[in-house]
Amino acid sequence: MTAHDVVARVRRSLGGERVGHTGTLDPDAAGVLVLAVGRARHLLAWADLVPKQYWGRAVCGVGTDSLDAAGAWVARSDPPWPRRCDWERASRWLVGAGLSVPPQVSAKQVGGRRAYDAAREGERLWLKPVRAVVHSLVVHAVEGNVATFSATTGSGVYVRALVRDWGLLLGHAAHLSTLIRTQVGPFHAGAAATLEEWEATRAGWDDRWQLVWPGPVVGVSPGDRERILRGQRPVGVSWRGPTALADGPTLLAVVDDSGFRHVFSDGPGWTSGAGPVS
Repeated sequence: MTAHDVVARVRRSLGGERVGHTGTLDPDAAGVLVLAVGRARHLLAWADLVPKQYWGRAVCGVGTDSLDAAGAWVARSDPPWPRRCDWERASRWLVGAGLSVPPQVSAKQVGGRRAYDAAREGERLWLKPVRAVVHSLVVHAVEGNVATFSATTGSGVYVRALVRDWGLLLGHAAHLSTLIRTQVGPFHAGAAATLEEWEATRAGWDDRWQLVWPGPVVGVSPGDRERILRGQRPVGVSWRGPTALADGPTLLAVVDDSGFRHVFSDGPGWTSGAGPVS
């Protein structure tokens, strides 16, 4: 199931309401996907949704064209397999800020073409290295040629590419066999609902927009609330840079130095929502 599939099901469940998501997962991966509904989608432009945390398995001995288990074999390497201390020693070279070449099977564009479209046609594109920030890479167990690990990364990091580079440091072909995203910013799997649970009970939905808003919040009076809902500037309220205007727990608008950016409330009782789905 892709992120697009999840969004489509949630949209149908909500009667056609617009739904946005914070980032895709590979089709073979699972885990936390943060969704925003209605006008709350506009909050995602400011949302602080890093770092991201993952749990996965890396396999030495086989490299694939997609860098995961779904791809075709393109490289082989033979025992002896790296020991746990070898995996841990190599991981230290990957932690921090660096550059990494995205997978050939990815949404990166070259000359207006998606890399995965070119890959399906048997063509390999020259993908420029991108900035990759890895906050931590921890080895939990090693059995034979398989290492179980967890990683904490910044935005835009392909864990598949991270495993490929890890294997190269170990002198082996390698691919990612399993990946679960366990946390996105403040949203973690323990507070999320499966898609089926959400459809049945709406469990795991969180309407606290403050979870994703990284900037200052200014409270306004009831009289200013009505002005804001009409797109008028509140009296005696000033701000500098992107600022949320709120009436208690209800987000009314996001403003910046040029004026109103988005008015979020359609009327009394309307509250923006953003929440995780696992």
